[in-house]
Amino acid sequence: MSSPPSASLASDTAATATAVPAPQLSPIALAARGLEIPTLDILAPTPSDIDVSDTRAAQLMQAMYAETLTGGVDLTYGPDTEAHRIRVFQPTGRPPTATQSTAEGEEVGRGEDVKLVSTQLAGSQLATLRAQTSPETRLIVFIHGGSWRAGSHLDSVGAAKIAHLTARGYAFASVNYRLIPAVTIEEQVQDVADAVSYLLSPCRTSSLSVSSQAQTAQLGTEINKDRVVLMGHSSGAHVAALLGTDPRYFQRAGLPMSSIKGIVLLDGSNYNAPAELTDSPGPVADNLIFGMGRDLDRLRSLSPTHVARSGGVVAKWLMLHVQRRGDVRQAVELEAVLRAAGAEAELHVFEGMGFEGHVQMLLRLGVQDYSATKILERWLEGVSETADALA
Repeated sequence: MSSPPSASLASDTAATATAVPAPQLSPIALAARGLEIPTLDILAPTPSDIDVSDTRAAQLMQAMYAETLTGGVDLTYGPDTEAHRIRVFQPTGRPPTATQSTAEGEEVGRGEDVKLVSTQLAGSQLATLRAQTSPETRLIVFIHGGSWRAGSHLDSVGAAKIAHLTARGYAFASVNYRLIPAVTIEEQVQDVADAVSYLLSPCRTSSLSVSSQAQTAQLGTEINKDRVVLMGHSSGAHVAALLGTDPRYFQRAGLPMSSIKGIVLLDGSNYNAPAELTDSPGPVADNLIFGMGRDLDRLRSLSPTHVARSGGVVAKWLMLHVQRRGDVRQAVELEAVLRAAGAEAELHVFEGMGFEGHVQMLLRLGVQDYSATKILERWLEGVSETADALA
């Protein structure tokens, strides 16, 4: 797995940013620092609508697409052998316990069968374990972004989060799917539901020579079907949110919605598609119209905020956003709707304005000094504790 280019984008600023007042930092340094915004300030006006220069946008896109992931197990889950692919990364460590520490260079577990090794991640050393997986392995399914029409499961993911989460005992599956306009967004969402169902099925086949059939078959015994979390970035967050609020997709895939224990949304958009046209005029609204059209009924049917119903939503939600005011407003609204529907939902907003923050969150989540990483760790541990209590 490649070292994420976020190191070169942010390493020079992240180490010293905590000592510098925000007004003195550049937008790039603020996004790299990524401190959490106090609750009452999350909707404060920001210059995010000015956004980044074309040159900087190109640099961010290059960094995002330069992360070609290596390693893992490749699977196919549908008839389109190019689009219907999944890359699964097995855990390299054990789930954390109360006696463990995640401080850099410290031991992260105890026992004679544990061996401490070091893995290079974003220019810094993170302590990881090499340990055997077990039937309790938890699975995170990642849905990449790209305005529903770009990106893949190997380039729009963020290598830091894979290394970090697999070191903490999670299996990590990055899902590829068909893109618009070759298919509709509805078909795209169904692709992802089918991929999740396939991952949890007892029989699956390997598509590439990355792994042996024995490795592939082993996945079926290692993944615990009651410990699955969906995670999506950008338009992938919209897809994840729709899967968590509209049971029809998983029903068609033959998978009970109860298999999904939690959903993580990374700086998503279009939770309320009709309102997005005024919340985020410009590229976000333009992409919405390209993907969804202008029919109001269809816009509502593709809006998690509109389709969420009591008893028909995933139970636990974590929304991690940056300073994109329109989409923060959408997230505040979705959080309220999810809570009204009986779910546990929490929203956190971090430094990083516009597209700068949007990409930095993708690339830096998983880096230990990025504030959202610790919040994600704590939330995932809570999901696991709930699953253990219900087991």
